[in-house]
Amino acid sequence: DFDPEGMLIEGYEHISTAFLRHNHPYYKDHMEAMGFEKEIDWLEFKIHIPEKLPEKYSRLAAVVSERFKLHVRKITKKDVFGKEKAGLKIFNLINSTYASLYNYTILPDDLIVKYVKAYLGVLDLRYVSLVENEKGELVGVGISMPSIARALQKCGGKLFPFGWFHVAKSMYFKREENFELLLIGVADAYRNKGVHAMIFNDIIPLAISEGFKWAETNAELETNHNVQALWDCMDYEQTKRRRVYQKKI
Repeated sequence: DFDPEGMLIEGYEHISTAFLRHNHPYYKDHMEAMGFEKEIDWLEFKIHIPEKLPEKYSRLAAVVSERFKLHVRKITKKDVFGKEKAGLKIFNLINSTYASLYNYTILPDDLIVKYVKAYLGVLDLRYVSLVENEKGELVGVGISMPSIARALQKCGGKLFPFGWFHVAKSMYFKREENFELLLIGVADAYRNKGVHAMIFNDIIPLAISEGFKWAETNAELETNHNVQALWDCMDYEQTKRRRVYQKKI
């Protein structure tokens, strides 16, 4: 889930993921002292990477792949920016998948183009997993990346003139022990049919081979039980909570 304006209220001892904001503990007290109350929360989780892929994922991935004629595909920069415009397909799927979530705003085409350049242009595309049907239509996507949170701390959040070096180092050379699960989305027609298992069947072996110890999720709505259930066959723990406040006037 995207975090529209969520304020961190639990888990200050943990470093934030790269694309979510961090705030001081007194913010919560300040908001509540002014009479603001909880509207909704987001949760974040730390998922411990197992020594080998859980059999549940590999078994379910095989069944789903055969039953629905689906396959996992890896993409290149040429696929993202070339004639196929895979980057646009990814964000269009995200739009349709997240449209019903609380406070999600549909991304317009011009912003999608900017996001494709800003994110898919620098990501190690081995961490992007596409699930397609036999017609070549995109039905699921999972995007993750090696953590760059500490690299962003070192450069004060500024890529230029020299911050890019720390970020590139964390992404491609001397990685942290964790990686970030940026997002996962599945088309409505394939929702709750096990497509996520195909994505994890692709991501987890890569994480194991790369030596990652744990993964961190981005913020997930506390009511999004379907997403939280994805981690049930792995060792995980909730680490952070974010909150949107409201006040009746």
